[in-house]
Amino acid sequence: MSFAGRMDKMRVLDQPGASRMSLPSASDRLPSGDLRQYERQALESLATGLPLARVLHSLMQRVERLAQVRLHACILLLSDDGRFLEDGIAPSLPAAYSQDLGRLEIGPQAGSCGTAAYRREPVYVEDIATDPLWDNARELALKHGLRACWSMPILALDGRLLGTFANYYLEPRRPSAAERDAFRLVTETAALAIERHQADRQLRESEDHYRHLVELNPQYTWTCDPTGREVVFSPRWQQLTGQAALDSETFWSLLHADDRALARQAWEAALGAGQAYDQEHRVRVADGSHCWMRTRAYPRRDEHGAVIRWYGTTEDIDDRREAEEALRRERATLEVQVRARTAELEATNRQLREEMQSRAQAEDLLRQAQKMEAVGQLTGGIAHDFNNLLAGIQASLDLLRRRLDPHGLAAVAGLLDTATQSVGRGASLTHRLLAFSRRQTLLPQAVDVANLIGDFQEILLHSLGPQIHCRLELEEGLWQVDADPHQLENALLNLAINSRDAMPAGGTLTISARNWGQHSAGAALPVGDYLLIEVGDDGVGMAPEVLERVFEPFFTTKPVGQGSGLGLSMIYGFVQQSRGQVTVTSAPGQGCRVSLHLPRHLGTPALAPVSVVAAKVVRELPSARVLLVEDDAVIRGLLVQLFDELGWRYRDASDAESALAALREGEGFDLLITDVGLPGLNGRLLANAARTLRPSLPVLFITGYVNDAEPQSCLVAEGMQVLAKPFTLDTFVAKVQGLLGTHPALSF
Repeated sequence: MSFAGRMDKMRVLDQPGASRMSLPSASDRLPSGDLRQYERQALESLATGLPLARVLHSLMQRVERLAQVRLHACILLLSDDGRFLEDGIAPSLPAAYSQDLGRLEIGPQAGSCGTAAYRREPVYVEDIATDPLWDNARELALKHGLRACWSMPILALDGRLLGTFANYYLEPRRPSAAERDAFRLVTETAALAIERHQADRQLRESEDHYRHLVELNPQYTWTCDPTGREVVFSPRWQQLTGQAALDSETFWSLLHADDRALARQAWEAALGAGQAYDQEHRVRVADGSHCWMRTRAYPRRDEHGAVIRWYGTTEDIDDRREAEEALRRERATLEVQVRARTAELEATNRQLREEMQSRAQAEDLLRQAQKMEAVGQLTGGIAHDFNNLLAGIQASLDLLRRRLDPHGLAAVAGLLDTATQSVGRGASLTHRLLAFSRRQTLLPQAVDVANLIGDFQEILLHSLGPQIHCRLELEEGLWQVDADPHQLENALLNLAINSRDAMPAGGTLTISARNWGQHSAGAALPVGDYLLIEVGDDGVGMAPEVLERVFEPFFTTKPVGQGSGLGLSMIYGFVQQSRGQVTVTSAPGQGCRVSLHLPRHLGTPALAPVSVVAAKVVRELPSARVLLVEDDAVIRGLLVQLFDELGWRYRDASDAESALAALREGEGFDLLITDVGLPGLNGRLLANAARTLRPSLPVLFITGYVNDAEPQSCLVAEGMQVLAKPFTLDTFVAKVQGLLGTHPALSF
């Protein structure tokens, strides 16, 4: 359809989003002959291949000639970055206006052209003097007598913005329907010219790009028909071979006689099967020598799969083949040298491996010692504080026994015995914790794991909270294991708490146990029977870099204050000391499973007797005067109650400074009872200072460090003894009696 025909059917947009079908009125319609000539001349200009600027310049001149009023036609092209309109083509527009306007930035308030490009729709400014779109350039336009400006975006067929077409008028003007249609016709013609220019430019660039690739490519390109007879080589092939014209037979004649038959046979097979060709052969070049070449070819097919053309390359690989040959010769020489060095290297490597193994063992021992030292420092402080708590409980229980009448004592004796046993069990736990940190011997015995888990299940559920579901999977007929039951219980509880923390939104904790046998020698565990206990969860899991460090002391992923990082390292040490093995399996988002392998107990189970502490009657020491120094207010208060009940004379203090002040006042104290871990001046220094005032003063040290041999040896001198917390009041009184009874000035 001609542009004139399209104009008769064109859809006209009066307002954005509103449309109507309209034909120009008789007074506004352009003559049909002029319109056809207008279209024909535009197409002829495009066909001649004239520069785009000349074609568009001619187009603007025709628009101005065909117009019924005086106007200035203008085309602006889109910049490469897509942000500006530039390279204005306006035959009659004042040059000073175009120069002052410069590059026009596209935007929502950028005059008629910039706004039309921004909106992708026509913009008809009827009066520049009043339209807000011209606020930024109004003065410039009015200066050159421009009063109206209609602009339409020039769009490609795919919707891309190419530029804008505009008409400037010297007086305010509203477009008629015919003018709108003609306006659109010119815009479409300009779009066709610009797209044709861009396509031609891209084609030229592509051809130039391909030509440079061929000329600069070190390979020799060629093509042939489906039969392989009509061969076309690049000009560089003629320079290489000295052959002015080539056909298939000439090509084969250039191949070395030893390679020709195999290469031709492979080519015939490729032609017959329509498959790729790839061969290496020698080719005679212009100077008569032969060079190694690699020839490859691939078929191009039509839509039915039939081969319509072959495209190939021939590459000079002479240097590569020479290098390969040299490499083969060198390899043969090198193999002889390698064999000659093998024995020497093996001997050196053997010695090096032994040295590395010895060094690794030494490093492991050092790391283990450092870990245990760190654990010992921390657990010592924990045990001291915990023993102070237990001492207060034990003293309270003993005072209850003393103050209850026989009838009341009989009613609660069982409860008091149970509480006393629990204190003893807590003291035993701190003892084992310290023993473990110093790598001392544990107390393994036959342990029924099913009973152990059942006994502490209530504590476990209380520790986990309601959001965690606990599932037990205990196999029938479980073997007993050789282990320290308290340490095993503590290990399982620690693992359960770790799983709880890994499931902040809740989840399932599974504790399973089954019999397991190790039957292959050389594995991580010796051959034998084991009990496999596993604690698993469906929590957040651990990344590989975290999994590698789970057994390191003080390594933790929990926030500060929520974990010491000692739980898994203590479990690791406990299991290793028990001749077992512990492993951890985990991945992010897939939960965690900790597996404990503990050796089966093969002997007869031994039941530990339960000791019941009976109340004892203590003698009063009415003539003795005691100075008590204890920073723990609970323990100090309980001992003071005991002193009052026994009728002892005493004075108590919470720190060494107060105690020294009492000694300097000249009170005649017969015994100093002091805690070791006092704030400021410790108990040992206090004893030294006290003995400078009274050299023969007996001293009883009470300490929360259980079985700490080194501190005891430093503390104890003549007339001194040490009592570890927690202790019963009977034991305490017996210690006091022993010190005062052996004192030369005080005996009972």
